[in-house]
Amino acid sequence: MVFIVVLVLLLRRQFLFVSPSFAFFSDSFFEALTIQIKSLVFAPNILIFVCLTLCSLINMFTSRTIFLSPGAAVTWPHHDILVGKEKRVVYATDFLALVFTGFQGMEYYQALFTISHGHLLVF
Repeated sequence: MVFIVVLVLLLRRQFLFVSPSFAFFSDSFFEALTIQIKSLVFAPNILIFVCLTLCSLINMFTSRTIFLSPGAAVTWPHHDILVGKEKRVVYATDFLALVFTGFQGMEYYQALFTISHGHLLVF
């Protein structure tokens, strides 16, 4: 029973972070369909723009993969903690956090908008 609960919690965490990425990519790949849907949902005075380049898509995909990989590979740190190799787990987690933060920084540096554009609705 505990295994099922842990499995459901892990799946919930994965879908929590996968669903915004899927929404973004489906919006950019199926743009003709989403324009029709958005025209019904959003008021006409809201500015909607999509900032996509190949480099930003690769950055987003890579950073999402790095961000989701610890949740998908939870058995390796669990085993190391049981064996007594806590330092290895901490170093690996810190390394993934630094790599993810670097990719996020590159993604925001390449974005066509800034925090001062807070009045715009970005998709």
